[in-house]
Amino acid sequence: MNEILCDRYQILHPLGSGGFGETFLAVDLHSPTQRKVVVKALKSVNHNTSSEIIEKLFLKEAQVLEELGQNCPQIPTLYAYFCQDDKYYLVQEYIEGKNLSQSGILSSDRCLTILTSLLDTLKYVHSKNIIHRDIKPENIIIRASDGLPVLIDFGAVKETMGSFNTSSGSTVSSVVIGTRGFIAPEQSMGRTVFSTDLFALGLTMIYSLTGKYPIELPSNNLTGELEWQNLVANLHPSLARVLEKAIKMEISNRYLTAEAMQEDLYLSQFQTVAVVPPKGENIKTSNINIEKNTDPIPVVQPPVSQPIYPEPEINTSSNSYPKQNDKSSSNILIILLILILALLGSLVGFFIIQNINQTQQKIAEIEQEKERIKSQLSEENLNKEREELEALKQEVEQQRLEAERLYQKAKEEDRNKEKISNTTGSFDSGSQNISAIVFDPPSNIRTTPNGEIICSVNAVTSITINTYGSANGWYVTDFCGRNGYIHHSQIHFENTVHVEKNPSCLVTNIKTGQLAVRKSPGGESLAGLNNDDVVQYIRGDFPWYYIRVIEGSNRSLNGRTGWVNANYLECA
Repeated sequence: MNEILCDRYQILHPLGSGGFGETFLAVDLHSPTQRKVVVKALKSVNHNTSSEIIEKLFLKEAQVLEELGQNCPQIPTLYAYFCQDDKYYLVQEYIEGKNLSQSGILSSDRCLTILTSLLDTLKYVHSKNIIHRDIKPENIIIRASDGLPVLIDFGAVKETMGSFNTSSGSTVSSVVIGTRGFIAPEQSMGRTVFSTDLFALGLTMIYSLTGKYPIELPSNNLTGELEWQNLVANLHPSLARVLEKAIKMEISNRYLTAEAMQEDLYLSQFQTVAVVPPKGENIKTSNINIEKNTDPIPVVQPPVSQPIYPEPEINTSSNSYPKQNDKSSSNILIILLILILALLGSLVGFFIIQNINQTQQKIAEIEQEKERIKSQLSEENLNKEREELEALKQEVEQQRLEAERLYQKAKEEDRNKEKISNTTGSFDSGSQNISAIVFDPPSNIRTTPNGEIICSVNAVTSITINTYGSANGWYVTDFCGRNGYIHHSQIHFENTVHVEKNPSCLVTNIKTGQLAVRKSPGGESLAGLNNDDVVQYIRGDFPWYYIRVIEGSNRSLNGRTGWVNANYLECA
């Protein structure tokens, strides 16, 4: 495809299409590096809605995307947005890399990294009171340059394309944005909250772990919940628990904010089970904050004991023994009570010591976990430094290549200057140092005929430039600050027209309507001619002639000049 939008963006090939329009890969012709961009061509799906309202809503949402892209490196930059021929265009940064649907099944560790990074992005987006509305594997690209996930294709602009006016005069959307399987229940009813994005993000992460879309996963016949965990090998329990909560059908059972989901994901990695250490093992304690055990220490209540009295002995013999007195009975009771209290104290002490040992074991395990995380972070920092060093090397290489390109370009310009100086003698001497008017800017000025563009004449109305000779239909000008070429079809020399020397022509072959007299070849229409009107040919190359009206059926046109299609003229 060679279509050029806004005289700047040359379409290379389509990237996709949908109900709201198409997406293309294009080249920015005005960029010094000819950078690649993504062009989204959107169209309204409700033709009864005023185009002014649609355009106003579109520009508002585009400004929001522009702010998001400028302040968050994991959202594409919006370069431009404009309206043309009832279509609405977004020009965005082209992200090189694969989306999650192209990346295959990912490990739990990789999913944890991606999920944590995306939650940071959503925290920023939600802080601006913006909801993405269409999170899915295809809309998350793993950027090739740094491996970070980039969130693309926000649904708010597409929702604008479905807007219509209600009987009360307000504007609402008639379409539900989202993708089947990833839409939260409230979104299908046209209501979205921050938790809607977290619901879709959870299902997207489950897709990356299993390789299956939500509609492909089995579900519980009673609760309707998806059964996916048995499809994942070496699944982190903390990741599984967080994702399970994120995809609950009821909003109240889900995470309400990205901060809450990210905090739970972090804290759940430190949950451990207390184990009693082996007997005699010395465990060091550290001054760190741990979660206190709020359960009370069990205390065994002593049973209510009854006084024990010795039963009187039955004298079976003829000899009888004297009775024990009350003092000896009291001593026995005291001894028994002391023994019972000592036993209870031992039991209480045993439980207290056991609880202390469990607490110390938990502290030791937390210390070990801290050391493990510290080691992991150190390794990640080292990897990050390596990546930054590699990126710096690539940047230096790119700068070297750019310097080489600029050097070659300068050499080419020097050769072109030499060509211009060598060919000056063959230029039309009658046009030396003459001012010319440029038609319908922007018009491109090139290094050589049909060569690279140096600059463009971008004035809104016609502008006068200096010319210094011509060769083969191309004129030399210094408009760009140095010599360049502009085609003769884009300029007009008012002072070089000699009407009396030019032949007259008759307007013919007009079957319907009128022959348009235009401001420039193929440009804006100024007036219309009819069959048998007489004009005078001034100059031009077939099929466009620059003429002056001599005798028109509309007398008010006599003396007017402009461009007409030569197919409708018979000249003497």
